[in-house]
Amino acid sequence: MKTERPASHLQSLKDIFPGKTSGEFRAAMSQLKKDVKAFRDNYAEGIADLDGQGLLTAFQQYESILSQAGALHSYVDLRHITVEKNDDWARKTQKKLNDAARDTLFFKSEIAAFPEFELLDRMAEEPKLAAYTPWLRLHRSYSGTVYEEDVECYLHDQAHKHPDLKDIWAKLAAPVTEDNAAPLLQALREESDAEKRSKIFANFAAETEEDVETLMQLLSNRMRSTGAAAAIRGFDTPEKAFTAQSQTPEDVPHKMMKALTGKLPQIAAKFYKRKAQQAGVPRLHPADLLHIPVPETKEEAWEKTALPALEKLFPKNDGTLKVLDGQNSGSGTPLRPMKLFIMPDDRPSYLCLDGTPATLERMALTAHGIGRDIQRDHAAKNNTPLTAKPLPGFETLAGHAAEFAALDALIDAANDPAEKRDLIAYQIERSLLTLSLSAAVTACDRALNDLSEKQGTVSVDEAKKLWKASLQNAFGPAVDYDAPGLDMLWVEAPYMLSDTADALQDMFGLTLAAKLMHDRKDSSDPAAENKKFADFLAAGSSKQGKPLLKTLGIDITDEQTWQDGVSLLEKRLEQLTALDKQLAADKSVQKPAAQKKKGGPSA
Repeated sequence: MKTERPASHLQSLKDIFPGKTSGEFRAAMSQLKKDVKAFRDNYAEGIADLDGQGLLTAFQQYESILSQAGALHSYVDLRHITVEKNDDWARKTQKKLNDAARDTLFFKSEIAAFPEFELLDRMAEEPKLAAYTPWLRLHRSYSGTVYEEDVECYLHDQAHKHPDLKDIWAKLAAPVTEDNAAPLLQALREESDAEKRSKIFANFAAETEEDVETLMQLLSNRMRSTGAAAAIRGFDTPEKAFTAQSQTPEDVPHKMMKALTGKLPQIAAKFYKRKAQQAGVPRLHPADLLHIPVPETKEEAWEKTALPALEKLFPKNDGTLKVLDGQNSGSGTPLRPMKLFIMPDDRPSYLCLDGTPATLERMALTAHGIGRDIQRDHAAKNNTPLTAKPLPGFETLAGHAAEFAALDALIDAANDPAEKRDLIAYQIERSLLTLSLSAAVTACDRALNDLSEKQGTVSVDEAKKLWKASLQNAFGPAVDYDAPGLDMLWVEAPYMLSDTADALQDMFGLTLAAKLMHDRKDSSDPAAENKKFADFLAAGSSKQGKPLLKTLGIDITDEQTWQDGVSLLEKRLEQLTALDKQLAADKSVQKPAAQKKKGGPSA
């Protein structure tokens, strides 16, 4: 029995357009081009200035353009598949459609940069905008990545599309010493023997020698500030990406970098000079630069000192303690619940650790994770239908604030000068390595952009020189920058295959956390400071960016704010220098007395 098809079912391609050369198809292509041009002329760089009604009109026009382009794409694809598989017409027409789509990308990037609380105001003015909530939530989750399903994917950065990249990255993440060994940075951090660290670094450099030329070229291509690359990334600079993602004023990255590049290199130069002197070498090998000595500490230090400091920093939860079996922990060690924090809906909640942190590094990492988790969960209480994800800069700030609180408590509790000295050195070096590497990456990114704009391309050798100069400016003269494999540190810096906005995020979070914890420690009203910090943890919706930090008495548009943050490290370094002198003086006083001669005193 023959089944009747519904009248709406397409019988052939002619039900879409009579043919590829038909007047209808040509008219549709022409109309799309006109509509895209008009849309760009009317709205480019002006989305943030629209009121509710104007934004609704822009959305409707954008939706109409996508509908037109979708129908044309479908026709071209279907014809290519079913009629003329080798038709050069399809390729040329697809290029025209992709060009049209690229000219509308500004809308997505400007919407992504739209402060959430202002966007909510527009939706209150024009309730019909609520229909676009799912689209807004999806496209405001932009994190520097262009997704494969997007029309513009074909123009995405070579660094993300090059067929060799996956193999190169797999090699960089692979063991560098023997089977099951850790990746480079982790291996260097864990190895206490300087000679073995140098061998690890040398093996890594030799192992990737053939790959570095290709990878450096890919990375330099990624930095090119061409119009197409800017459109595809959504934001033409990492600074704009960061300010959009963390909802901060546009001038914040500039103010922050200006303050950091003034003081940070001086602090780094002094600290790493001290480290080289302690190692008995004129200059540190890069492997030693990346190795942070971890002082020994008693296991009970977490329970007695670090954990109480976090309990004071974060709001407590009076819920009933539950027991988790930790079957999915992967280690076989039962998870340890902590009754500390208020989460969404005031439900009892438990931050669980895989056992008690036994080493200082584990304590610092645990504290950092606690801060990030608590901020993320508290912020969820203020989420709106538009909230795509937490503000990364403020989540990072909470993590570093918790880490500072734990380490500060351990430092204050140390009675032995040598123990206090080693703890301070550890805290300084953890902060400096993050800040200095981030500053080097950001400076190198900017230098590559400037050079590529000036001469149109960047050679591998030029990229290497810029990276070396950026490291020298960030870390000072106490490092051997001629060591083989130094250029691979660029690769190992975690931002280089993603977005330098992440480096700005780390500098933002760490520096503000230092200022916040310093101000909190010196406050005459700890309860008021705790209330401010609890407000900060609820970052979300209308409490974002600059308004949020005003709650904490912090003006992120003021360069002095950033200088104050770096000053904490400067003060810690002064403490470290004083302790070095004190311990050296004590050592000289405590020299063993000269032994008496055999036979006793002469008669």
